[in-house]
Amino acid sequence: MKLILTALFTLLLFPALADNSFCHVAIIRDADGYTNVRAEASGRASILTRVADDYAFEFDLEAFRNQEQWVAVWIPQERFGRSHPDIQGFMHRSRLRPLNTLPASGPGF
Repeated sequence: MKLILTALFTLLLFPALADNSFCHVAIIRDADGYTNVRAEASGRASILTRVADDYAFEFDLEAFRNQEQWVAVWIPQERFGRSHPDIQGFMHRSRLRPLNTLPASGPGF
């Protein structure tokens, strides 16, 4: 939740930067409660990890805008309070929910 709020604050504070950057922040919303991150841009590729609903991650904004079916994503990894290299993989575009397209909610929004 803290990561989502930080990403939302950043997008609200720097809207021009968020719209013109190479990467963008998104979450997923899936009936299963998670989405698979694949090693290649294919539904048959091996699964690298699963991303739970409302977990913030970066994605390739250009590929998303170009209507590509599979979009590169970078999933931050933190274990035991230490940062690890991001997992880079692919996610089907139908699963992506860019933060700037979600309705604002909560006090002060």
